[in-house]
Amino acid sequence: MDSLYRLRRENTIFISGDCTEFKEVCHCLAWDVLPYPKEGFDLNLSPLNGGFLVEVGSGKGEALVRAYQGYFSPSREVQVAASRDKRDNFIERLKRHLLPQNLVSKAQVQRLMKEGYNADTWKQFMLTCVECGGCNFICDTCHCFLLADQKENQQCEKVRVWDACQYANLPGLPAGPIP
Repeated sequence: MDSLYRLRRENTIFISGDCTEFKEVCHCLAWDVLPYPKEGFDLNLSPLNGGFLVEVGSGKGEALVRAYQGYFSPSREVQVAASRDKRDNFIERLKRHLLPQNLVSKAQVQRLMKEGYNADTWKQFMLTCVECGGCNFICDTCHCFLLADQKENQQCEKVRVWDACQYANLPGLPAGPIP
C-alpha cells in the first residue's frame, strides 16, 4: 500500500451516516450495498428522534467517544430497536421503489462486463474519449499519480499529481489506442 495514503488514512477519522432519503436514481440495493455502513467507519450516526444514535465501529471511534464522553450518553435498547426499525422501513421503501425498474443484479453486470470486455462498444468509447478525466473522479479504485517537481522561491519540491491510466500519455504506457 502507498505509504503516504496509509499515513493519511491512519490519521483520518471516518464518520458515516445512515441514508434517510433516496432519489429517483438511487439503486444501492441492486448492487448489494446497504443504505448504511456495516464496516469501515469509526463512528456512524443514525438519525433518531431529533438526535443521533452513535455506533462505534473501531478503536479510534471508541477513543473519540471516550475522550468526549460528556457529549454522549449510553444508548438504551429501545433506541437501538427504533434505529433498526427505521433502517428496515427505509430498505422496504427502497425495495418498492426499485421493483418496477427491473434493474439487473450486480452479478449479472459483472458477468456482462467480463463477456463484453473486448466488445466494439468499448473501442468506440476509446476512440471518442477526450481525456477529460471525469471517469477518474467517480472511480473509487483510481489511485494513479505522477511525481512532478514544483519550484517555488528558489526551492524545489516533489509533489504528487493525480494521473489516470486512461490518459494516453500515462508514464509507462504507449501513446495511442491500446491494441
